Amino acid sequence: MDVPAAGGDRSRTNPWSVAVGDFNGDGIADVAIANYGSNNVSVLLGNGDGTFRAAPTLAAGTNPWFVAVGDFNGDRVPDLAVANFGSDNVSILLGNGDGTFRPATTVAAGGSPAPWPSATSIAMG
Repeated sequence: MDVPAAGGDRSRTNPWSVAVGDFNGDGIADVAIANYGSNNVSVLLGNGDGTFRAAPTLAAGTNPWFVAVGDFNGDRVPDLAVANFGSDNVSILLGNGDGTFRPATTVAAGGSPAPWPSATSIAMG
């Protein structure tokens, strides 16, 4: 998968998981991608014609494995939760409603016995 990036930047490696939401409130689907190899999340804002704008990256934990969309602070704006396999935690990125996000806060996930000792998934409900 080739993630469009501003200026040809290739800092988004090994995309592992995607989630869809309307991050800027324009009624058009946007995509968040957990980039396992570059320890970040790309946010692609939809143009409404099947294409996306260049993706900014947002810092996450080590080896982000899974990304989910939800409203975690009750402000009716989509936020992101990222399960970070390598750092065994979850990054929460609160949305601003304009397609941007606040810096991540982290929550410990607590390891489990092998073979999956780290955060690998998130359930919303």
